[in-house]
Amino acid sequence: MLLYMGMKDNLLELGATYDEINKECLLIVSQVKTKTNDFTDVQRLQYLLEKKNLNLKNNFLAVIDLAERHQVSVEKIKKLYTKYQETEKLILDDKKKLEELGLNNVVLGPKALGAIAANNSTVFIYINNFKKGLDIKVYPDDEETGWNQSFEMFSHQLKKNIEKVL
Repeated sequence: MLLYMGMKDNLLELGATYDEINKECLLIVSQVKTKTNDFTDVQRLQYLLEKKNLNLKNNFLAVIDLAERHQVSVEKIKKLYTKYQETEKLILDDKKKLEELGLNNVVLGPKALGAIAANNSTVFIYINNFKKGLDIKVYPDDEETGWNQSFEMFSHQLKKNIEKVL
């Protein structure tokens, strides 16, 4: 079980773990590729190799299936996935803090957290593992006409409030 860290640290951990899962998936796919001659498996492997970033809900299961059928160890990736799920749960447990700022429909992905603000603007907290930081972006409901001074003030204040919560 993971120890509680702040939401910012947990978001960064989630992004880093996702990257580790991707690397491990590609390693497993490469190992399976050397062990199979089955045409269907080769097609699945080629698709996964071309994909680069895997969808954790769909491609991850395909990698596990292929690995287990070709006796490639999946112990490390299963541990990483468990860590990912535990970190995800910690973040979702903390979403109340964001809801108190007026953010609704909080959705978490491996590279960003998204939400809708009180004025129907969209908020994204991008996980940037390269910089080891988070980028908070607020977009107006109507991007063509919504970029005005009052929105800029709202956006600036909301970003500051989100940074305090993180």
